Amino acid sequence: MAGSGVIRTRKQVYNLLAHRLDGLWRPGAPGSNTFLLWDDRYYVPSAGEARNLARYACADLPAYSADDFDCDDFAFYARGRAGAYAARQRWSNAGICVGLFDAYCAWAGWVRHMACWVLCRNDAGAYRFLLVDPQDYKQPDPANPYPTHETDEINRLAAVIG
Repeated sequence: MAGSGVIRTRKQVYNLLAHRLDGLWRPGAPGSNTFLLWDDRYYVPSAGEARNLARYACADLPAYSADDFDCDDFAFYARGRAGAYAARQRWSNAGICVGLFDAYCAWAGWVRHMACWVLCRNDAGAYRFLLVDPQDYKQPDPANPYPTHETDEINRLAAVIG
């Protein structure tokens, strides 16, 4: 069964990601792989596929807790679940365009931070960057404890925090 997304190379994915977060992040260390891209080719899911994937990846995760289940714990756990979900869907034999983000982030007050990202395409073919972040600096919503943020919202969060 093929998905409705598209295949992109690692370099294409990196450029799409970096462009959407321009000015909002700095690498954790010189030459570090901020977006943690391991595969050569990536399957960029449709917006609907990405929404279902993120919903599954974050379902029933523990609530955020400093050190116990904080940003890095959340990111690794959710990324693993997202990969397993995508593999079961058999959209493609390429890596799923979901990953870990490890950088100094404007929206976190320029501290080193880890979260999950999803790159997807909407029905018009435009790319969308989604960030799934357990530390969203908002009032917790019990119905949606791990909200997904689009780039414009990340810009607003950075402006508020900075």
